[in-house]
Amino acid sequence: QMKRPCTNTQYSSSERMLMLSLNLPLWRESYRSEQRRAIAEAAGIEQQKIRAENNILAKASQVYYEYNDSIRRIGLYRETMIPAAEEQLRSSQAAYKNGSADFITLLGAQRTLMDYRLSYQRVLADNRQKLAALEMLAGTDLNKPQ
Repeated sequence: QMKRPCTNTQYSSSERMLMLSLNLPLWRESYRSEQRRAIAEAAGIEQQKIRAENNILAKASQVYYEYNDSIRRIGLYRETMIPAAEEQLRSSQAAYKNGSADFITLLGAQRTLMDYRLSYQRVLADNRQKLAALEMLAGTDLNKPQ
């Protein structure tokens, strides 16, 4: 039999009501574990993003170094090595004409000049490739004024 409230009011049997409120933590632990898993997954994704950014920066740094080195080598071939080889060829031609140098010496000078010119073209191509790689990493055309 139910206890009546402490008031003087009388309740009929149809008006009697039982109120029961319980906090049952049935799914609370499941929600907490899902929350922990989601937080851990988000942290893992953030770490992957940081690693990817660091890899891109390292790659960009390496390619930028190689690009600058190719510019240095272009100048070296254009301003020093090819002009020196051209001068050596002219000297060898003159020496061959007046008989003080043999044909092998003349061929060697020609070959050296051709090797330098070929290497110069390779360095130019390498320079363009490095610039293209930098543009890919930067996501923009680096030759175009901004």
